[in-house]
Amino acid sequence: MLTNKADILNALDAEIRQLQLARELLSAEPKAGKRATGSVMRNDPGVWTARRKRRRMSAEARARIAASQKKRWAALKSARNKK
Repeated sequence: MLTNKADILNALDAEIRQLQLARELLSAEPKAGKRATGSVMRNDPGVWTARRKRRRMSAEARARIAASQKKRWAALKSARNKK
């Protein structure tokens, strides 16, 4: 609870700082020439960073994952039917 004048002023100052930062972030435009294809805007205004490249999974790996998931589903289904 805010009990004295100093606490109230400190709380107001903190709120003003947060609002000013939010305004800067909203009004900032990226710097020309800084954006590359597939880039993302980060917290720092005007700074663009590259996205991570997506990993490619082999067909064999996808098949192994699908088989193990089907095995888990089958186990759940058989457990449900036993009840």
